[in-house]
Amino acid sequence: MGLFSKKDKRPAEYIEENRRLLDEFNVTKAWGVKKYRVAEQFVYDEDKRQFVIVEGPVEDPSVDFRDKNPDVISFDQVKDVWLEVDEYWTEGNGEYEPKPIQTITQDRYKDVYWRYDFYLNIETDHPYAGTIRYRMNFKPTITKVPQKHGIFYRRGVEIGGTYRGDEIEQLALDLQAFDEDEQKAADFKKKLDILLVKNKGKSVMQGVRDNLVRDAKNEIYFKKLANMGAHVARADRISKLLLK
Repeated sequence: MGLFSKKDKRPAEYIEENRRLLDEFNVTKAWGVKKYRVAEQFVYDEDKRQFVIVEGPVEDPSVDFRDKNPDVISFDQVKDVWLEVDEYWTEGNGEYEPKPIQTITQDRYKDVYWRYDFYLNIETDHPYAGTIRYRMNFKPTITKVPQKHGIFYRRGVEIGGTYRGDEIEQLALDLQAFDEDEQKAADFKKKLDILLVKNKGKSVMQGVRDNLVRDAKNEIYFKKLANMGAHVARADRISKLLLK
């Protein structure tokens, strides 16, 4: 169910009361992607134990999030929270390239791009908000996963699925450990290539150029891993905030 799916059914009395709650809403923090005006953010008032999910950066002085009339929801109205990680692959690197999910064999892992979307589902007994599916990343995270130990290619990061409670925190820890392992593997391969560069029939300068290209690709890859970890960490904070 989307953010605004029931707004056409809201009676005038509810709209008036929700407006009053918005006018009294004091922002404690806003969590989410702030780069894009239509990206969704989780905004909460800790003292009143209320939250809204709204498009656009709350910090933008030219826009008042209250003007979008988001539903004000009490923490006590939250029944369940779970993180949904959508992990799939496509043959192209287009940001919005639609591709059906198909079976893929290990020999093709090196050819495809792995794509990730993060959705935090918040089930409430609010009469008009229902279950909110909050998209945490504005655009899919798209990456190619490097070879494992310089031999085998991975089947993506392998984090697709549904997570609740402590599982979300554990996923954040697992992603951090995965990132550290990948960086160690990249450093090891770089050192190994320097030792073997002459045996490959390349000049030292060619070896240096190869390493620079790979380092640039690795830097982008690690930034994407960090970005994915940030989404999961935010989901963990929100889940704990709403269910404590």
